[in-house]
Amino acid sequence: MNQTKLTRKCEYTTPKAAELLKVNPQQLRRLLHSRGVQPCGTYRNPHYRSGPPCPLWRGQDVIALRGTNAYGEIVKRNSRPKRRFEQIEADRHAKFVKLDREELLHRAAEGIFNLNRYAKHASCRKEHREEIYSLKSRLIACFCALGLARDVHHHLQDVAARMCFGCDGLGRRDDDERCGRCFGSGNWEEATTLVFVVFHFVIGARPHCWHQPKSQVFFDYVETAEPEKWKGMPAEKEVKLSPQKFAEAKSLMRYVVENLNPDRHCED
Repeated sequence: MNQTKLTRKCEYTTPKAAELLKVNPQQLRRLLHSRGVQPCGTYRNPHYRSGPPCPLWRGQDVIALRGTNAYGEIVKRNSRPKRRFEQIEADRHAKFVKLDREELLHRAAEGIFNLNRYAKHASCRKEHREEIYSLKSRLIACFCALGLARDVHHHLQDVAARMCFGCDGLGRRDDDERCGRCFGSGNWEEATTLVFVVFHFVIGARPHCWHQPKSQVFFDYVETAEPEKWKGMPAEKEVKLSPQKFAEAKSLMRYVVENLNPDRHCED
C-alpha cells in the first residue's frame, strides 16, 4: 500500500500530486490554474522526446488546494456513486426529445464549434480528440444530407519536407553507407500538399465553417468555388463551452446524427 504523503518541501509531478489528492490530473490542472499557480520547475517528457517539458509543483501549493471550495466540490462529486454510461445517455436523450429540430441543430453546431477548438489544445487527450473529430465528421455529413451547406470548396496547404535526423539530411551515414531511415533521400517525409474540404453552413441564422481532410470525407459533395491556398489555423483558440458541458455536448451531437440524418449511410 502506497504510504506516500504530501509534504510542503517536496516537488510533485502532475500525476503524483493528483494521486495524493485523490483527483484526476485534469481536475488538478484546473484547480492549479484557477489559483494562478505556476510550476516550480520542469522535467523531460518521458513519453515524447520532442514534446514539451512536464511541470513540477511545489508541495505547499498542492496542499493549499485542500482548503479551497473548488477542491471540496470535486471530492464530493468524485465520491458519488457512478451511474452507467447507458443510463446517463438515455436521460440526456429524454431531454433532447423535447427540443425542436432547429434548436437541436443549433446546439449541435455550437457544440462542435467549441469542441473542435478544444481538440487543438495541448490539454486535450488523444482519445478525446479522436472522439471529437469522429463526431465532427458525422455531424458534417448530417448537415450536408439536410441540405444546410451553402458553400463547399478546397483549401490546399503546402507542407515542407522534413529532414531526416538519422543522417542530418545528407542521405548517407558517417560510414558512407546509405541512410536506412530515408533510403538516401535526406528527407524523413517529402514535401506534399494537403487537401481540406471547407464546408460553410448557416444554422440557426449563424454562419459556421469547418475544415475536413479530404481523405476523411466519405460522401459526395459539389464544389461551389475554386480551390484556394491555405496556411492553416492557429493551434489554439478560446473555448467558450465549460469542460463540465463537454460530455452533454457530445451526447447531443450523437443524438442529432442518429435521429436527424436522412442519409445515415453517409457516416460509414
